[in-house]
Amino acid sequence: MHPHVWSLYFDFLERFRCLTYRGVPIALFCYFPHYTTHITHLIKKDTFIKHLNHYPLSREDFQPYYNRFLPRANKDETFRAGETEERKVVFFDDYLRFTKDTYRNHFNPTRTFILSELHHRRYKGFAVRNIQSFQANVDDWIETYQSRAQQIIERLGWHPFFGDYSFQSRLIKLDIPLIIRGLDAAFRLFKQIPVACVVTGGTATNVKLNAILPIVASMKGIPSISLQHGIIGADRGWLPVVTTKQAVYGEYEKIYYRQAGVPETQLEIVGHPRFDAIFEREHMGRREFCDRYKMDPAAKTVLITTQSVWHPNQLKSLIEHLSRYPVNIMVKLHPLEKKDRYNEIKQQYSFVRFFNSECHLYDLMANTDIAIVFFSTTGLETLLFDKPVIYMLPTSAGGAPYQYSPHFVQKNPKIIADMAHRLATDDSYAELARRERVRYLSKAYPEKQSAKKLSQLIEQLSGGRP
Repeated sequence: MHPHVWSLYFDFLERFRCLTYRGVPIALFCYFPHYTTHITHLIKKDTFIKHLNHYPLSREDFQPYYNRFLPRANKDETFRAGETEERKVVFFDDYLRFTKDTYRNHFNPTRTFILSELHHRRYKGFAVRNIQSFQANVDDWIETYQSRAQQIIERLGWHPFFGDYSFQSRLIKLDIPLIIRGLDAAFRLFKQIPVACVVTGGTATNVKLNAILPIVASMKGIPSISLQHGIIGADRGWLPVVTTKQAVYGEYEKIYYRQAGVPETQLEIVGHPRFDAIFEREHMGRREFCDRYKMDPAAKTVLITTQSVWHPNQLKSLIEHLSRYPVNIMVKLHPLEKKDRYNEIKQQYSFVRFFNSECHLYDLMANTDIAIVFFSTTGLETLLFDKPVIYMLPTSAGGAPYQYSPHFVQKNPKIIADMAHRLATDDSYAELARRERVRYLSKAYPEKQSAKKLSQLIEQLSGGRP
C-alpha cells in the first residue's frame, strides 16, 4: 500500500482504539482496502499529508507500530506449552485448502478440531463445527457499538476519509455486525474447547475469523500459525501479521516480511500442505490424458494459466502466435473468471482446449511440457513439477522480491511463442531452463514435505503432537 494509506490506517486504528469488545479493538478486524480503494487517488496526493496524524512511517516500522494496538494476554487464562493432553488443534479450514490426505496422514482426529463458516457436521472425513454453533444473540451489543462508532465519526465529519459516506456505511452496517458476532463466537469457542494451537489459511481481515481467532487465542496464551496461501503480490491481505508464526514458502517472502518489520523469529519456512500432492499424488498418465481430452500424445503441450486482470486480447494474441507451431495448447481459466469471457476465442481457435474445473489442476501440470503464466501461484506449482515456465510478469511492485530467471521473462506474445518452441526443440535451451529452475526453487520453495513441517511446528509451539 502507498505510505499515505499506511499512515491513514494507523490514524484509523488510533481514532477507533477506544471501541473495544471484551478488551479487543474492533478496528483490528477491518479490512482497510475496502474503505480506501475508491479514494486511493486522493490519498496518494502530496496535499493529503495535511490530513494525516501519523507522518508516513519507514516500512520497517509497520509491524512494530501495529503491535502497539494488539491486546495483551490475560495471565490468569494462559496455559503453558506441554499442557496439551486434552487440548485440540483448531484448523480454520475454509481457506486452508487442505486435502483429505493432509488431515488423514498428518493429524490425529482426536486432537484435530476443524472449524468452518461454510461446512457442517463432517468434512473430509473429520468432524467439523460451524462457527455459528458458538454464536449467541448479540444484536443489542451490535447496536451499541454501531452507535459508539457513529459518535466517533460525527466528531470527524470534516475529514476527507472519516467523513466519507462509503467508509461510514461499510464500517457501521457491514463490518461491526460481522466483527462483534465473530469475536463473541471466538470467546465462546475458547471457553468451551480446550485449544493447543490455531491454524489459519491467512490473516487478511476481509475474512474476519482469520484475524479474530489468532488474536483472541493470543489473549489466552495460545499459539497460532498462518499459512501463506499464494504468491505475495502486494501488501493487502498479507500485512500486518497477527499470528505467533507466519508460515512462508521460502526466502523471498521472508525478505518481504522482514522489510516490513516482522521479526525473524515470527517467520517459518513451511511451504503449503496442498503442494505436497505435487510430489505424492498419482497424476493422470500421458496417454490417458491425451485420449480423454483429444490431444496428440506425440506433440509438445503448452499450458497457459489465465488471470482475471488479463484482457482477452492478450490471450488471443498468445494463442495466435503459438498456433504457428505444432503444439497442443491448453488454457486453464482462473477460478474467479466468468466461463463465457473467452467465448469468441474458443470459437475462433477450436483446437485449443479450455479447462475450468473438469480436470484437476495437477493433472494438467503433470501433462504439460511448458507453461506460460502471468504473476501467479500456478507458475510456482508448475516449476515444482519440474517443468519450464515462461513468466509474463515474474514479480509485482509492492510484493515479495521474487527473483525468477530473466532468461524466461517476456511480455511480447510473439517472442513468448518463439521461446516455447525453442524449449520444445532445443536441448541446450531446455537445460538452461532446468538449471535456472533448480536455482530459483532452492530459495522460492525449499520444503517438499510441508504437512510434516507444519505438524512439527505445531508440536514445537504447543508442546503436544497434533
